[in-house]
Amino acid sequence: MFLSDEEIKQIDKEVRRRIFEYLDSQNRKPEEIDRSTWYRIKKNERGIGDETLKKMLSELTPEEFANILTGDVSNNNVRIDTLNGAILYINDSVKKFKQIIEKFPELSSYLVDQLMPFISGLSHEVIITQDHIKKFETILKQRSLSRGTVKNHLFYLKRILKDLNYRLSSDTIAEYIVSLKEENANIALLTSEALKLFIKEVLKDRLLYDAFKTPMVNAKRRIPNEFLNLDIIKKIFNNITYIPSRALFLLLAETGWRPNEIYNLKLNNIDFETRIIHLEKVTRTKRAYITFLHEETEKWLKDVYLPYREEFISKYESSIKTLIKIDVNHKQSIDEWKARLFPFAIDNLRSKIRESIAKILGEELAKNFTLYYLRHFWSTYMRRQNAPADIVNLLQGRAPPREFKILVEGYTHYSLEDLRKVYEKYAPRLL
Repeated sequence: MFLSDEEIKQIDKEVRRRIFEYLDSQNRKPEEIDRSTWYRIKKNERGIGDETLKKMLSELTPEEFANILTGDVSNNNVRIDTLNGAILYINDSVKKFKQIIEKFPELSSYLVDQLMPFISGLSHEVIITQDHIKKFETILKQRSLSRGTVKNHLFYLKRILKDLNYRLSSDTIAEYIVSLKEENANIALLTSEALKLFIKEVLKDRLLYDAFKTPMVNAKRRIPNEFLNLDIIKKIFNNITYIPSRALFLLLAETGWRPNEIYNLKLNNIDFETRIIHLEKVTRTKRAYITFLHEETEKWLKDVYLPYREEFISKYESSIKTLIKIDVNHKQSIDEWKARLFPFAIDNLRSKIRESIAKILGEELAKNFTLYYLRHFWSTYMRRQNAPADIVNLLQGRAPPREFKILVEGYTHYSLEDLRKVYEKYAPRLL
């Protein structure tokens, strides 16, 4: 493909990047471009100058160049063993599915039957935008609901969305509702009703809709006894092969915090020198509290988990940057992603834990397991050890914000070291 120097100068940065990603997805690096330059372009550390672009264009046919300009890149020659190639392939496949259904609408059911068994087995997450929320508000008002009902639905919906970082998946919703029910059954009920209606009317997502049930106010969730036994918890932990999942399981089992609280921690929430984990946000609806790390846990995190985490970030930072650029609804910047204690997909972490549970306890218990079980395990274990109930509540975040504020300001008979001693004496140890 040949263009004049003047024509090359008119090609903007976005198109240059698309040309690069197309060639990179097929491992078609021009021989005239050295590997170091190609790598730096891939990492967004270097732009694509006119001379480099000219060499890249020499690899393209006129048809390929035209397709890249229009965004119509065929998947026939795209390699799917790279991230960029896989994205191009998926986008093109979706376009072709749409064209088929437009021409043969009678094939809609057949397409669903073919895809649903596969899709339903995947980790499914939906990113919520402000447009979704505005649409929900419009639907509520069109139903002629009272102003109070509309206000309540929006309030409880916005709260769960904020707590889940505007990302909804089957497991995170189920775990959140269970955790909420522990705090207040009525609020769990109102939140579930608002979320059910939102999913039904706005998202129209059957997988998410069926992921949870509206809780009964007086019903109690029974945790299988196997998950209340320290020896079994240790066996599950020791059989988890994926290091990030081991770290998540370890912190949940040894702190008793809510799953979304541990998963959403930033690295700077942990003071490794004092072995304290802290949340500093105190609001009317949020708890703020601290807990501790056992010495063995602190050492394992520093020696095993953190090096793995750093290697993962280094390896996938470029790919994450690409995904953020492609996903206009992505609410997390690359710096925010790098600051997370767990920069991994929660569904993947959970699935690796379930694999271990299946080996130890069988498929049925593994399928029904939620990360919230570990919060219940911790509180049950502490109670059986006769740990002071008020300190257990403080460490698990059940104390109201006012009580926590009194605690951290020193107006209580418990000092920080008193809390640490109780934790060290009674809290479960997996290492």
